[in-house]
Amino acid sequence: MKTNTSKGIGQNALRVGLLGMMLAASGSALAASYNIILKDAGGAIQTCATGGFTFSKATVGSFPTTGASVVLNGSNAIACFGATQNRTLSAGTLNVNVANVTLNEEDQGPNVTALSGSLSSSDGSNEYTITFAANRTFTVTQNTGQNPQVGSGVYYVFNTANAVPEPESLWLALAGLSALLLSRRLRRRG
Repeated sequence: MKTNTSKGIGQNALRVGLLGMMLAASGSALAASYNIILKDAGGAIQTCATGGFTFSKATVGSFPTTGASVVLNGSNAIACFGATQNRTLSAGTLNVNVANVTLNEEDQGPNVTALSGSLSSSDGSNEYTITFAANRTFTVTQNTGQNPQVGSGVYYVFNTANAVPEPESLWLALAGLSALLLSRRLRRRG
């Protein structure tokens, strides 16, 4: 004899399992956010400059980012790469280089390894441009007619993926939940 409770649990297990399969199949659509950390030639983090982008590919290659920007948070009291007021550098193209990474002799799979391209502000004669190179270096120039370099150093890319779980983690969690609901159903039947 079936009860409404066991029937409801079975339907829930089926729904959760189907949701898990849909999420696994659409895993490449989940995007991760990344921060860009800039350090000067001496290794000091440049806290006046903040940056980031969104990226969703999980294969090896070079791909354009979404929403890439670097903000120079300067003031008259403390300039940031020569900028004495806030400048948002977002015009241009920033590409992400993805390669297979091995850490402690374990394959970590495809990871963002470098950036390439440049981003600029659009403030006419007071325009700033940041250029990223694949060797993890950057330069900042200011458009004053001769485009002097006003800063340089090394950059790091920090994945803030804790906010968006990897598709494989979601799949495992949903598969475990489905198995739990199914086992409860089978126990109540028996």
